[in-house]
Amino acid sequence: MTARSAIECSVNCANQNCASFLFDTSTKICTIYGNDSYGEVRNVTAETKTSVMTRSEPLVDCGDLCCTDCSGIYRITPVQGTSFDVYCDTDKIGGPWTVIQRRFDGSVNFYRNWEDYKWGFGNLTGEYWLGLEYIYTLLRLDQRLFVHLEGWDGTVKNAAYERFSIGEETFYYNLTLDGFSGDVGM
Repeated sequence: MTARSAIECSVNCANQNCASFLFDTSTKICTIYGNDSYGEVRNVTAETKTSVMTRSEPLVDCGDLCCTDCSGIYRITPVQGTSFDVYCDTDKIGGPWTVIQRRFDGSVNFYRNWEDYKWGFGNLTGEYWLGLEYIYTLLRLDQRLFVHLEGWDGTVKNAAYERFSIGEETFYYNLTLDGFSGDVGM
C-alpha cells in the first residue's frame, strides 16, 4: 500500500496489529508484515529505510524496539492484558523513549478536566497527553524520565531522572522523581 509518510505507515501497522512494517521514502510504499511473516527485511538501504520493527513478541515499551531511526506509533503491552498505542522517539539522547506528552505548536488545548488527564487527549501524530492511567501502567516497569524542551528561539534544554513514578488515582497520581541530571533546574 502507499502512504504519505512513515508515521502514516506506522499508524496503519498499529491499526492492523502488525508485527513490523517498512516504509520506503523514495517510492512511498508501506509494507506491513503480519504476525506470521517475521523475518529479515532484505535490500533495505540507509537512504530508503525509514521505519522497520521486527519482533516475535509484543513490545513492553519503546525500549524494546529493535531498530534505530524508526520513531513512530507502536502498540505496547506493559502489563499482560493491557495494550495501547504510544509514540516512540528513537532520535533523542538515550532513547528510544515512550513519549507521554508532546507539544510543539499549541494546536491542542491542554486546559482540560480530570477525566481528560486521566485517559489522555490529542492525537499521537500531533500534540497529545498520553493519560495518567496509561503512564501509571507503564511505570509498573522500572522507568526513567527524559524531558526535552525546545524554545521558539531554538534553545534546547534537557532533564533526566533515573527514577520516575506516580501513585494510583486515589493518591492523585502523586509524582516522585529522583536522580536528576541535565541543564534544566528542578
